[in-house]
Amino acid sequence: MEKATFTVHELAEYLNIGLNNAYKLVRDGEIHLVKIGKQFRIPKICVDEWLITGKK
Repeated sequence: MEKATFTVHELAEYLNIGLNNAYKLVRDGEIHLVKIGKQFRIPKICVDEWLITGKK
């Protein structure tokens, strides 16, 4: 089964970018972040949408 959310580390790996760039995308609001319990996660659908449209 495919994962529905990513951590920032997984996002960096998925996009094949550095960890600092992944944190920058999240910090700047380029890619949407959600809080699940005490953890922050990035929905895969938001990442895919960002890749297609270039927008959040």
